[in-house]
Amino acid sequence: MSNRQTSSIIKSVLGFCCVMCVIGQSVIAQNPDVASMTFQINTSKLHQLWFQALTALQKGDQDSRDAALITLTDLNVKKLQMGLHNMSAYSRILIQEAQVVKRQAGAEQAMRVLEAALKLSPELSDVHFAIGKMRFAMNFTDIYRVAKDLWRGMWYKFTDTAALVVYFNNGLTLVVFAGMLACIIFLLFSFIYYHRAIFYQIKEKIPVELPLLVAQIVGWLIILAVTLGLGVAWGLLLLGLLLIWHVDAAARRVLQFVLLSMAIFSALFIIIGITLITADGQYFQALCDISRGEFSSQTATILQRQFTKDPQDQYALFGLAFLAQKENHANEAIQAYSMLPEQFADWNAVQNNLGNLYQTAYRNKKGEQWYQKAEDAYGNAIFRSPKMFEAHFNYAQLLLEKQKSIEAGEQINAVRKLNPERYTLQSGFLQDGIFWVDASFSTFGLLKRLFYHDVFTAGLSVAKQLWSSVSRFDNPLYFALASGLLFFVSLMAGSSKEKPKGVMYCQMCGDPYSVKRSKKSQDVETFCTQCTYIFKKKTAVKPEKRAAKIKQIQLRQNIRGLLAKIFSIGLPGAGQIYFGYPVKGIIVALFFYLGVLYYVIHDLIHLVLVTPTSAGISWGTVGVFGLIGLGSYLFNLYDVFRLSPKNQ
Repeated sequence: MSNRQTSSIIKSVLGFCCVMCVIGQSVIAQNPDVASMTFQINTSKLHQLWFQALTALQKGDQDSRDAALITLTDLNVKKLQMGLHNMSAYSRILIQEAQVVKRQAGAEQAMRVLEAALKLSPELSDVHFAIGKMRFAMNFTDIYRVAKDLWRGMWYKFTDTAALVVYFNNGLTLVVFAGMLACIIFLLFSFIYYHRAIFYQIKEKIPVELPLLVAQIVGWLIILAVTLGLGVAWGLLLLGLLLIWHVDAAARRVLQFVLLSMAIFSALFIIIGITLITADGQYFQALCDISRGEFSSQTATILQRQFTKDPQDQYALFGLAFLAQKENHANEAIQAYSMLPEQFADWNAVQNNLGNLYQTAYRNKKGEQWYQKAEDAYGNAIFRSPKMFEAHFNYAQLLLEKQKSIEAGEQINAVRKLNPERYTLQSGFLQDGIFWVDASFSTFGLLKRLFYHDVFTAGLSVAKQLWSSVSRFDNPLYFALASGLLFFVSLMAGSSKEKPKGVMYCQMCGDPYSVKRSKKSQDVETFCTQCTYIFKKKTAVKPEKRAAKIKQIQLRQNIRGLLAKIFSIGLPGAGQIYFGYPVKGIIVALFFYLGVLYYVIHDLIHLVLVTPTSAGISWGTVGVFGLIGLGSYLFNLYDVFRLSPKNQ
């Protein structure tokens, strides 16, 4: 083959690839109509019905309550016809009104109000909790139904994506900060415990003969220079480096755990940044509003702004298509849904909603092609997610419209097995002209959005702002890599079970000394030269000199004991570490800061029993964290006042 022919073939292949890329980009970059259309989600009728029902309910008489419940039923139907699924604000008000009705007319009438609130917001956890509480007050022996209500409340609470992100962010923030404080306590007071041996070794390594006091001053100046120059985080890491070759076996294992934890915690700052920027972001909240079936014109504006900023954002496109479908803009919705690729996280929801649009067209136009498109779309949704309630239910309605009763019966049986209660509820809306159910974002699909590059970049930016307060290098990954490297160095450094080298502490007085082995054996001297002469040699030693040495040792131990108790009063766990009990000390410190940090920053941290949308704090959570903090603090004081300091 000639060079000219080869060149021609290569040009043809490259040209074909370029054409395909242009075609692919034109499809991706095509600007859908939903990106620029005007959404006018008019909820004035809903507000009118709501205030009418609320006014009647607050009158307090039975006839007014009955009229209010009828109006709430009409409100629920109107809500579903508009495509809304939950009205959480209204339901929360009804929960409060149910308590008033309970005092006026009894628990049974209050339960009717709560049931109306449940119809307005079937996925609001607060309603299920309120119903369970009311049911228990009516009949405390009905344990099964009460437990069922509480289980549903817990399920909806922890499958709400916005709440899940807030809980995860708050919990992770608490654990990371408590863990970091415990690690700081360990490194700082372990260094205070071992600092004389460390500085003694520095003195021994310096070729010039220096007094120990000068070596200590030089060591502290080096630590201060690193801390001021690189930041507090790197100063602590230097303490960890100096401790590696001096700690005993138990402390070395704790040190390895601390170094590994600090590497993990610093990397988790990025996750904290991601969840923080997500929980506070209008865009993610708009996606969550759509997933809950609570949206407005403001939701559309936020999504259009995001899509203009990033035309490749598939989540914004799906949200806009979903809103267009609710606004009866079928052509625009079909266009937007059709642009979403099969790799989209909630592609089964895309196909289900396309099937609903095609089914609407089939019912209006009776065109066979619309039936086929709807059937194919439902088939794709069921193939992607065989347990998808919406797809089976909607496909059954399509088959019934086509008068295929046998196939429709199979789909209905499948729906009943998946969720019989939801099937009963949804079937009751058929008489109101609500024939199918649209699908929105799933919890998994929305969480997957957090792993996109733009979210990671924004989260890293927040993490850098937080980390820059303790480090000259604002990227926490640098510190994570350095801590991880020190962790592996500590693993390779061996354990204290090996024959010790370098510097040890005298088992009698606690002074550091250079390790020397006996010429006749491999035994290591455990006393310094002075204590060996005074306490172990058989040569005569004046009683006054031995008594003075014992008094010096006792004074030092008493000072250590006093300092440990003072440390423990202000910093629980520090006394145990300074006494030479590192495992116990870091555990006490971790539990104490887990309990205390909840109160210190409780305006930022609302854990498990506090919903992101509710105000205040949960007394249950207050009790749990109060018990953890107070219990660990009291144990810390009890333990440190009965311990005896280990000889260094």
